[in-house]
Amino acid sequence: MELDFPPLPGLDALYLVGHRRAPPGLPGDPVQRVGCALVKRAYRIQGGALVPDPEGEGVRMGDAFVVTGTQESERLTEEVDGVQQPVVVQLRRVTREADLALFKPEGDLVVLGFHTPGAGGEARVGGTRWMWRGVASEVPDDPDTLDNLFGWEPRDGPVRRSEGAPSPDDLPQYPGHVDPPPALPPLPGFRNRFFNAYRRGFRSATLGALPWYAPGAAVRITGGDGSETVEFALGPERISGALHWWCARGPDRATYWCRHPLGDFQSDTLVVEPELGRAYRVWRGVWPLEGEGAPSPDSYRRLAVQVEEA
Repeated sequence: MELDFPPLPGLDALYLVGHRRAPPGLPGDPVQRVGCALVKRAYRIQGGALVPDPEGEGVRMGDAFVVTGTQESERLTEEVDGVQQPVVVQLRRVTREADLALFKPEGDLVVLGFHTPGAGGEARVGGTRWMWRGVASEVPDDPDTLDNLFGWEPRDGPVRRSEGAPSPDDLPQYPGHVDPPPALPPLPGFRNRFFNAYRRGFRSATLGALPWYAPGAAVRITGGDGSETVEFALGPERISGALHWWCARGPDRATYWCRHPLGDFQSDTLVVEPELGRAYRVWRGVWPLEGEGAPSPDSYRRLAVQVEEA
C-alpha cells in the first residue's frame, strides 16, 4: 500500500498494524486488530512558537537505551553442557522511547532534561497543570527521575507493567505473531494505558487522565533549578486521512478505487527538550481492520494523509 503524505518540513509518517483493547480499553473488553496512521513532526522552539524543523528526528523505530548491567532471567533457560541454566539478560534503561505505539487513550507529555536534583517543577497545558513534582522527588533506583523533569515511565516498572503483562503466568498468551492474521490474542489483563509513556507519579492529582492536545494550546514548563521557564504555543496543524481501496467495481486502477475517510487524527504526544530548544509531536489515526462495513486490508491501495496548517 502506498503511503501518501505532504512533504512538509519536519514531517514524517508511518502505517502500523497491531492490537488494542476496544474502547474503553479495560480487561474484559474485546481485542481489536487495528490499523494506525502515525504522523510525527519535529520543531525548534523559537520566540514562543514551534517552528517546523526539517533537520529534526523522524519516526523512531526502536528505543534508545543504555545497558545498566546483567542478571539471570527468572523464566528463560538454555542448555549448557547438558544442563539447563538461566539465560543471562541485559538490564536496560530506555532514554528515548520508540514512536510505535498503536493507540494512546490519554495524552503523553515528556520533558527531557531540564531538571536539577533536589528541585521541583511543573508543566501546564492550556493553563491547566498537567504534571508536577515536588523538591527532592528523585527515586534513587530510577535514574530517569534524576535526569529528566518528566521522563519515560519504564515499561518494566511495577505500574506500567501491571497495565501490560500483569504476571509471568500470562506471558505465553502474548504471541509474537498471530497466525492466521484475523485471529486475535486474548491479551489477559491488558489495558490500553500501557501504550502511554508519561510518568504516572508526576501527573497532577486534579487530573484523572491527561487529555489529547488541541491545536494552538499554550504550554508552560517550569524546571531546571525550579525557577527556569519555557513557554510556547502548539501549532495550528489539523491532520486527517483517508484510505483508498479497490472495491471490485471496475479495474484495479486509482480512478476506480473507493475512498474510506478516517476523520481527524488525535494529537496524543508532545516531547520537549527545553535545554536543546526542540520538541516533537505525534498524531495517530486509528481504525478497526475488521467489522461491518470495513474494507479488507488486502484491498488497501493508498493511505493519504492531509495536513491543514491554518
